[in-house]
Amino acid sequence: MVYGIATMDEGGRVSERLITRLLGWKSGQSLDFSLVSDVIVVRCHPTGGFRVPRTMLCSIPAAVRRWCGLSPGDRVLLAAAPAQGVLLIHNMAAVDRMVLRYNAELAEIAES
Repeated sequence: MVYGIATMDEGGRVSERLITRLLGWKSGQSLDFSLVSDVIVVRCHPTGGFRVPRTMLCSIPAAVRRWCGLSPGDRVLLAAAPAQGVLLIHNMAAVDRMVLRYNAELAEIAES
C-alpha cells in the first residue's frame, strides 16, 4: 500500500500525482467510483463513468463527494494498492475511527 494525505479543493481535486502514477493510470482512462461503508473505492474500468483528468490529479466527482459529505478544504487519506490498481479514499472521520480502534486494541494488550 502507498499512502498520501491531501486537501480537496473546490473542484474535488486532491494533489497527489505520485499515487496516480504508481497506480499506472493514464490521462483519459475510464474510472469507476463506488462506496463501501464510508470508503470511496476507485478503479479503472472500461465502462467507468469518469475519466482520469489531463492533470493526473486525483479528482473526486461531485456526486461521490456528496455521498461522503466531503467539502472543499477537507483532508482525505489516499490508500493505493498498485498491484490491484485500486485507490481507497478515506475521509478524516473514517481515519479517526481506524486510529481509535487500533489504539484501543493496543491499550487492551498493554493492560494484559
